[in-house]
Amino acid sequence: MRELTKIHNAVADLQGEPGMQVRIGRRDSQMLYGEPFEIVAEKDGWLQGRSILDGYAGWIDAAHKGLDQELPTHVVHTRMTNAYLLPDFKTRPYEEFSFMSRITVDPAEPAQNGFVKIKGRQAWVPQTHVMDIITLLSNKVDIAATAEMFMGTPYLYGGRSAGGIDCSALVQLAVLRNGGFCLRDADQQEPVMGKIVKRPRRGDLIYFKDGPALHVGIMADTKHIINATVRHMAVTVEKLDEMQKFYGGIKSIRRLTP
Repeated sequence: MRELTKIHNAVADLQGEPGMQVRIGRRDSQMLYGEPFEIVAEKDGWLQGRSILDGYAGWIDAAHKGLDQELPTHVVHTRMTNAYLLPDFKTRPYEEFSFMSRITVDPAEPAQNGFVKIKGRQAWVPQTHVMDIITLLSNKVDIAATAEMFMGTPYLYGGRSAGGIDCSALVQLAVLRNGGFCLRDADQQEPVMGKIVKRPRRGDLIYFKDGPALHVGIMADTKHIINATVRHMAVTVEKLDEMQKFYGGIKSIRRLTP
């Protein structure tokens, strides 16, 4: 069984073991609305497969399976946006779509009151919060600026959304927004991301040894790093020298190539 679907809800937990409700597994993650998922098996209301974006494998609740196969036309480029049943900001929003969620704007429904309609569902989102994919990739910003949008976002182990995010997901989303490819976890990223350099500058990735795993952040300037950290349970900026002391040194400094 092989079937391609899209995530139909705002956020879908991608679990290493189906139905693990209490403890987050070492290789658990999340997928966002509209991201493609390849199904290879189905069992007891769970779908086994992998993310097409980065190959991350696991199980998602079958309720997240998309009903349409439309190619996405736009991406949410703000940290988060609300979806409304009507194109009216005074109506009550019913769902939140996070940064880099992929949507298909309905060409049969003209924009109304500054809102565009998502094809295949009764959902309107602010037009200024989405950008067509080609324009997004043609208007790149440095990845540090993308990461800075998440300042104050809660830390969530395995999280990839504005509702909660971990260190490697912050890096991944920043790279994806700017047209690059990036694996999910820090230990997967570190051997392949860009080239190793000795002295950091803004936008460089800094990897630290964190027990059996790795921790990663993005340089905000030559002395400060933005990262999603369990030490503060949030995305924050810290001094690089203090992080070096905490982790016992830097594993590598990596500079992305165009």
